[in-house]
Formats: sequence, structure tokens, C-alpha cells
Amino acid sequence: MLKIVSSPADVPNLGFLFQLGEFTFFHSGDSGMEPETITDFRDCQLHEKGINFAFVPYWYLADPVGRSILTKAIRAENYIPMHYAGEYSGESPAQIFTVVTKYYPQAILFPDELQKWLYPKK
Repeated sequence: MLKIVSSPADVPNLGFLFQLGEFTFFHSGDSGMEPETITDFRDCQLHEKGINFAFVPYWYLADPVGRSILTKAIRAENYIPMHYAGEYSGESPAQIFTVVTKYYPQAILFPDELQKWLYPKK
């Protein structure tokens, strides 16, 4: 299953909802925090899809508006922040991780390139 999701941004942007085996993933692409983001994501019923892993811009986890997008429109089991390249944001990954873990201590972080994480068995 693959669903392409339109999500607001400063540039043309698409998000992707897909299922791989027993897991459902969402990648928000370069979505921003425009007011219509919650509406667009809710219209796609993302919050009802049982998303196991959501790849979202780190600012969603660090900003009150972004956190409302997560709680009202996505509702994933696990969040994986992305777009934290220091040269673009002006912040180091360590600074970003500190803020992210303040609000989402369970966020899955990858401080090193090509790092892997194994999903814990239940």
C-alpha cells in the first residue's frame, strides 16, 4: 500500500504513507507548519492509519505548532526527526536533540550517518 499525501510547504511537496510488512510508515517530505497542515493531514485521515513510524521535520517535535500537528493529525507510535543538518538550520544536531528529547524522549534519533536502529521486539 502506498498513498501520496499533499502537504503544505514553501516548495511543492508530497508526503508518503506506506506499509511494509506489518508496519505503517509516514514520511512528511518537506512539509511546513502552515495552518492548513493539520487540516490537510486530517483530511487524509493519517491519525486513523495506525502509523508505527513517522519521519517528520525536527521542528515538529520542538515547536508547539508542530507538536499539535503530531497529536491532532498524525498520531504515530514513533517519531523520527529529520532535516537537522546544522548548515541549514543554524543549530547543531546536539542542540536539536536536546530540544526534541525534552518533549519526545522516545523519539528515535540518528546522530551519526548511516546509523541503524533495531525495532524492539514485544
